[in-house]
Amino acid sequence: MMVVMSPSQLSDAPTSSLPPKGPPAIIASSSGLANIPNFPTPTETNNPPQRTHTTTTRSMNQIFKPKQLHHVSKYPLPPTIEPTSVSQAISQPHWCEAMSNELTALMKRGTWDLVLPPSNCKPVGCK
Repeated sequence: MMVVMSPSQLSDAPTSSLPPKGPPAIIASSSGLANIPNFPTPTETNNPPQRTHTTTTRSMNQIFKPKQLHHVSKYPLPPTIEPTSVSQAISQPHWCEAMSNELTALMKRGTWDLVLPPSNCKPVGCK
């Protein structure tokens, strides 16, 4: 007949031949001798040492680098080419309409008055 005792039950037993607290011991009653296997005493668990200094990171304070947006499109966009001269602008209907709308708006607001230059002055060109 075999009897299994827990470490708490072993504390009530005589301590002359029993190890101090450990895993369950097997005691054989047929021979009358205590047959206790040699188990190593459990050591402290391998917990990492507690840090005394806590490091605060930027992400803990909700500080993040700005997201980088790349100029990428699923579909290629048509290039918008601005005319470099009046002759190029006049040849494209949407630019003619834009110029006409702009001049009409300036005239309605009274932004400027179109007058002839004085006779003794030469007009300045735009180049």
